[in-house]
Amino acid sequence: YVYGLVSSQVNIPFQSPSDFDNIDYGTYTVTVADYNGCTISSVVNVGATILDCCGFQTSLTQADFNSTIPSGSYNLNEDIVLSQNITLTGCTLAIMKDKSITIPANLTLTLNNCYLYSCGDMWQGIINNGGTVKIENSSIDDAKNIVAHNGGGTAKLTATNSTFYHNYVGLSFNAANFGI
Repeated sequence: YVYGLVSSQVNIPFQSPSDFDNIDYGTYTVTVADYNGCTISSVVNVGATILDCCGFQTSLTQADFNSTIPSGSYNLNEDIVLSQNITLTGCTLAIMKDKSITIPANLTLTLNNCYLYSCGDMWQGIINNGGTVKIENSSIDDAKNIVAHNGGGTAKLTATNSTFYHNYVGLSFNAANFGI
């Protein structure tokens, strides 16, 4: 079978497979044809759908952590490794099971007025490999480790006016220097 998609804004000719990527909300006519030329069409309405397990419309990726992230609510569906200093202010991050945020040596993650939690089973937490983590007026929930240090220099952590609920471990140190 081959599949076509038509709307007032798009005309995608017959193709195989049946997946259509990057289409906007709206009304479309989907046509399916077999190799004998027989076709059938149906009108479908593409509405707002949640594509991520965590429920927000916008997901952050590794590339987003190379620029300024505006305040808002986001899904985090992949592991993140900072490549520059990042400050998140007024952000809610719903984090997928077993995902983490890693801070390499000499980099800083600042969370200011943020809420980080798991949208399923526990997320890994923040892995500090010799960088700095500043948690200010924020809440971190549902992490296996709120902040874990796995070696690699002196890691620094400051936490002020923040809360931590439903986490397995608060701070984890593995053969490291850690400044609190």
